[in-house]
Amino acid sequence: MAAILLVLTSGIMSGLTVGLASIDRLGLEIDAKGNLEAKKAADKIFPVIDKHHWMLVTLLLCNAAAVEALPLCLDRLVASWVAIILSVTGVLAFGEIIPQALCTGPSQIKIAVCFCPIVSILMWITCPLSWPIGKLLDKLMGEHTI
Repeated sequence: MAAILLVLTSGIMSGLTVGLASIDRLGLEIDAKGNLEAKKAADKIFPVIDKHHWMLVTLLLCNAAAVEALPLCLDRLVASWVAIILSVTGVLAFGEIIPQALCTGPSQIKIAVCFCPIVSILMWITCPLSWPIGKLLDKLMGEHTI
């Protein structure tokens, strides 16, 4: 059960990393001017994606934690070589390919709206580590803009 949860967590983080980072902010901003639904979506999404590097570091940290914990969890259930095969296969299919396809597809904005509150909470939970790294990225690479 824990292994399935770790794969799903990895998938959500991986998909959101690509999905949120690839949102066309300007396009959503323009849509929000004449569309109430798009305005509501923008109001939920912008506070998260406007802190681009902090969001990115948060999602990558959570994804890395889930991916690294998976073989450790499986190692208790099966032989080490089976744990490696299962974790690589599970993460590749259900933790990378499928989630990234879903989160960048036609439902990208709907998925972002649903998960932005969770991402925001994760940003605050991981802030002792993710915020300084995000700020360092802002200094080194400049703040992410449109």
